[in-house]
Amino acid sequence: MKKFIPFIALVSLIILLFSCVSTPPPEKKKKDTTTTEEPAREFPDEKEYMGGGQSDSLLKSMQAAKVSAVQKGVIEIIGKTEEEKNRTKLNEVLYSTSRINGFVEMIERTRKDKVEENYIYEGRYMVKLLVIYNTLVAHNIIGNGEATQDEEYVTDTEFTTDDTPDIVEDDEPVTSEDVYGKTTKEEEKFIIRYIDKMTFLVFFSEDVKEDPYFIQGAITIANDYLISNGRTAIDLAQAEKLKEDNMLVYEEETGGSMSIVQWIAQKLNADVYIELSGETQGKSEPGGKYYGVANVQTKAYVTSTGELIGSVAYNQLEVKASFSKVSKKDAQLKAIQGVVYSKVMPQMFKQINENMVDKIKKLGIRYEVIIQNPPNDRVMSRLWKKIENDIKSYNLIYQTEEEVKYAVYCIGNIEDLKTIFYDASESISGLEEMYAVLVRGKTITFNSGL
Repeated sequence: MKKFIPFIALVSLIILLFSCVSTPPPEKKKKDTTTTEEPAREFPDEKEYMGGGQSDSLLKSMQAAKVSAVQKGVIEIIGKTEEEKNRTKLNEVLYSTSRINGFVEMIERTRKDKVEENYIYEGRYMVKLLVIYNTLVAHNIIGNGEATQDEEYVTDTEFTTDDTPDIVEDDEPVTSEDVYGKTTKEEEKFIIRYIDKMTFLVFFSEDVKEDPYFIQGAITIANDYLISNGRTAIDLAQAEKLKEDNMLVYEEETGGSMSIVQWIAQKLNADVYIELSGETQGKSEPGGKYYGVANVQTKAYVTSTGELIGSVAYNQLEVKASFSKVSKKDAQLKAIQGVVYSKVMPQMFKQINENMVDKIKKLGIRYEVIIQNPPNDRVMSRLWKKIENDIKSYNLIYQTEEEVKYAVYCIGNIEDLKTIFYDASESISGLEEMYAVLVRGKTITFNSGL
């Protein structure tokens, strides 16, 4: 038995040694060098927001509108608390005017207005949330690529220059579309048709000193040019008679606030009026040879506003003098008519067409809207709010207890404008019975029905 005990001990020792050799040592835990998987984003690549801003500068109000839209996107990603805490850094990397356009695109302008000294600009914007997110990560505003969220979400409230970060002016160009909005294909077609159907009045300038015989001849040839190019021209005799018979009416109506030529053009429903002046010189030579030269100045204006849209002057050199075998007077007439038809009117016609197209695209056509028995200001505000997307702009001309008069700018004819007012007024309490009293030229008069 004593011999057996050492044997058992020896076997046990061998088994123990075998188990130590055959069982591998526990592996040391390797350090995990892989990065934590980025959590799924809870926002889309892009999202639409409303933006609004107001300032004493149109440019600043437009930029403030963009900033307010981007600011809403930032708040959606990191929350309002984090946005406020990082405002200084966000002003630098997102909200400055040199950077803001990289994060936002305007979809549609919904309002452009001026109230007293402040411009108000509002629109719908597509905000690039993924680009903003990556920018926040790059500038350590979001740590480790993880966005923080809180329970506050920004709403579509209007932002003012007091709500938005400070905006620093730079040299970033502002396009016409930013300011005036895009024109649709239908609007462009209307503008072309409108230009093609415009009516012109060519009249002599008030300060003209030349013999009326030559000026009348120049106006006649200018009308010939317009008619030959498919435009409607008002007969000079009709305009002269209106001036002669209505000087007292002109003075009572305007008090000299507009030129007599513009007033005549408005009364005759001309879209554009051209003031013509100039002087001629003539000489005769032996053998019945007569020569004439002319210097001509013309300016064209929009009848409704008096805005200058064309200016052409031409001085005929003596070496290019007009020749006549009839008389010196005939040579002078030929000179001024030749200058007007071949030199002045082609340039003027081109300027008018180009400038009118550009101005109508930007500003619209100016109409005057008179409302008799006007409602109170709150009702009128609701009316303008209804039609603001159908017109370019409007401004008050005068207001009394009996009537109120506005200048309204839109792309469309007077019947289109009447329809706009009808469609809007029928859904406003107190204006359901509004109706047109008079439509004449570019003026429409409504009675509120009150």
